[in-house]
Amino acid sequence: MSCPLCYIFHHHQESNALVDKFVMDILHYTSAVSDCQAPTAIIIFGDKTTDMKPVVSKMDCVMPEETVMVGDASTSFIFRNGDSSLIHLAHTCYFQVVALVFAMDRYKPEEGIGEIQFHVTMSKGVTPFGPKLEAASVLLKDSECSWISAKLEGQNGIVAAGEILNDLKQQFRDADMSADIYIGVTKETTRTNDPGILIPGRCLDFYEVRGGGGRYFNVHGVDIRPGDSFLFYHSDSETASSTCDHAFNRHLTLKAELKSKNHLHLSKFADMDEKKEVLGGLILSCDRGGESFFGEPFVDSSPFFDSFPTAPVAGLLCRGEIGRDE
Repeated sequence: MSCPLCYIFHHHQESNALVDKFVMDILHYTSAVSDCQAPTAIIIFGDKTTDMKPVVSKMDCVMPEETVMVGDASTSFIFRNGDSSLIHLAHTCYFQVVALVFAMDRYKPEEGIGEIQFHVTMSKGVTPFGPKLEAASVLLKDSECSWISAKLEGQNGIVAAGEILNDLKQQFRDADMSADIYIGVTKETTRTNDPGILIPGRCLDFYEVRGGGGRYFNVHGVDIRPGDSFLFYHSDSETASSTCDHAFNRHLTLKAELKSKNHLHLSKFADMDEKKEVLGGLILSCDRGGESFFGEPFVDSSPFFDSFPTAPVAGLLCRGEIGRDE
């Protein structure tokens, strides 16, 4: 059976070296308990006062695509470490991130017993709009915000940030609606594949737009670099509904596969067929969804409930969902 473990590092000590150590500790733990080089799955909880994008980006680069990664980057958490007598409150101990690591157990008594597979389905609630821009300069206002000057791709002139935001907001006023506005920043990355070879890739990080004026956009978050390209995104009920339908169809496909492929092998019952079942679900949902998107709160959990009505499920409302699709 997969083995969970918590890893932590101190707030107020954020650096590339500590982020690297955090990721390497996860890999070293996996190597110690498993024949695999990378975990099967990782659930991440980040402190709500810290920008988790550098940590998540590093993990996305290092962990192979087969490793499932989900979590909440902006939360308050408690955890217990190897000393079972200790339970820590993150806000009193200044911890920045906890990772619950699931790795194959090399000492399990028989192949097929206790093996758990993780499947991820993502439903998005934002859609792109407006011009495509490129960051020309980035100024850190503090540990949480960035001021970005930008230019149209292929041009040298700096755009007027305030005018662009006013034009974007006018679209919502014309439609008699309001929406949260983000920038989606595309970054060039490298990622480790299964043999351990680095391959080029891209990732998309979202930053909430807090305002802007003159030459600069004010966004919540750091780790944006000159040369990064970005599009504007806004929350959108139609997109949320359609991707929710997509998630439902993915679950139906999984349900069909479970009837034809091994999921759990109950070998000690020789006269029984191999059995497959969904053990449970974990739903991480944006706390800004609900009625404004779907007409009733939490209906975005329906793809799982409708597909697997008898399976246990738990979840949380997030302000910084972490997810990597299959």
